[in-house]
Order: sequence, then C-alpha cells, then structure tokens
Amino acid sequence: MAVAFDAKSTSSVFVGPGVTSFTDGSLTVGNAANRVLVYNVNFGWSTFSQPTNISVVWDAAGVNQPLSLIVQSFNNAANSLTQLWGLIAPVSGNKILTCSWTNQTDEAKAAGASFTGANQTGGTTTFNFTNTNKGNSSTPSVQISTTVNDAVIGGSVAQGGGSYGATNDNEIFSDPSALIDACANYELNGASPITMNVSCSGIADWAYVGTNISAAPPPPPGTVAGHHEILGAAFNGHSGPGGGLVSVPGLVVGDKLIWLQSDQYLGGTVQMNSADYFEVIISANDQIRQIVTVDLSAWTFKAIFIRGI
Repeated sequence: MAVAFDAKSTSSVFVGPGVTSFTDGSLTVGNAANRVLVYNVNFGWSTFSQPTNISVVWDAAGVNQPLSLIVQSFNNAANSLTQLWGLIAPVSGNKILTCSWTNQTDEAKAAGASFTGANQTGGTTTFNFTNTNKGNSSTPSVQISTTVNDAVIGGSVAQGGGSYGATNDNEIFSDPSALIDACANYELNGASPITMNVSCSGIADWAYVGTNISAAPPPPPGTVAGHHEILGAAFNGHSGPGGGLVSVPGLVVGDKLIWLQSDQYLGGTVQMNSADYFEVIISANDQIRQIVTVDLSAWTFKAIFIRGI
C-alpha cells in the first residue's frame, strides 16, 4: 500500500497581532482507510513574545482528538517557529481544527493536509524520518529520508528581507504577507532523500522542518484488503451496577473500537485502554456493551471505531 493525498486546508490561517489561538474549518478529511492528518503551524514575534504550551486539536467539539508534535525548529534569530503536528485516524468530515497557546504572539500562519494509506501505529513508526534546517539565505530547504511508498511533508517560516513565493512539489500554502513568511508542501512516493524548498526573493532568516509518513504494511499473505471506514461517536457510560448495553446509534455488529477518551479520565489528555471499559468488537447494532461494573453514566466518552476489517 502507498500513501496517497486525501485533502488539504482550502484556506490557510493568518491571525495577529496579539493572538493566543486560531481555528481552521477549511479541511475536510475523507473516509478512506489508514488516514493521518499532518498540520503545519508557524509563529513569529517582535512586539509580543514566543508562544508556549501550544495545543492542536482536531474536532474539539466532537470526538476531540489531540495532535502530537512531530518536529519543530526556530530560525537563527529565535523570533520565528515552525512546527508539524500529527494525528492517526482523524475522524472524517469537515471538522474544526483548534490551536491555542499561552503568551500573546504577533502572528500565526497555518494549514494542513490529510493522507490515506499510512501506517496506523503512530509516533516514530508512522512519522519515522524527520529533519530540520535553518539559515540566512534565499534558499530555504530541508531534506527528508523516505521510501518509495511513503509521503513527505514540510513546513517553513522566515523573517527578513526576502519574500516567499511558490514551493516545489505539491504546495499546501505559501503566505509572504506581514511579519512572517510561511509555507507548507508535500511529495508522494518519491526517491530518497526528498528536498522540500520554497522560492525566496532575497535573504531571509528561515527554518524548515519535514517528516516522512510511512505507508501501511501490506495485508498478511492469504488475505484480501477490503474497504475500511472510520467512525466517530460520543456517548455516556452505563449506570451500572454490572455494566450493560449503551446506546450508540449507527454502530453495527463487527465494528471495532480502536480509540477511547473521556474528560473524566485524567482530564481527557490521554487515550484510555478501551478493553478495560467496553467490548472491543460490537455485538449488537446501535449499542456498545460496557464491561466495567461501576456507574459511568456521568462520564462522556469519545470513541473511534473501524468498520470493514
């Protein structure tokens, strides 16, 4: 299986000055199998300060899936920062991506893209090769190791006299306006190493980051790859005692629970062990069986299921 492009932000984010958050509602993730979302966030500051405690979340009002930081770099003057954030199995649809931080900063520019056919392990297994580069020049670029079935995505930020133009490969966005220049681009199934770059009209103080996205492994011998569908749901637990069936409209027998989170469990900051709370394979249409016997009716769960395996 090879990584393929799914969708990108149709309108890049530009907010400032004196900002502590933004939202992006321009990305619609499809429903093909083995999805990942990679999002590029760029900051610059002069009057205000460096952002800290940065958080990026997909569908915060629904399934609420936090992204994890993959790679980041400051420019040489340490007045600009570019980051790539990643998420395995983003819930499909036109959802809102939310980014927030402490400390007001002058500007933030951002956009992202989703891909299919990617390894669903996460972490450094999915985003297995990263690199950073910085310089004071008119040639911003970074090289990323890859393999033939994978994809590479990069992001860059700059301050200075030069202005960003078009990127090479496949452009996600490029914005040279105001204080910072920023861009993001991707390449599919290329020869290693892949060089990501952006044209620049003059000398700028830039940073460029990139990551590989590894392809999903092929199915075991003797199996046939079928159509998989990723589903998101939110529901309350069972009142107990003894557990029991909980209504989750839309589930069908055989759906598999692959991700579970609740704000009542460690503040909703970590993934829960699904099998400790609910059946993993759905046994009744429109319902899920709670296994744990305590009263969880006050707990709101957000879950992701996969269908068709």
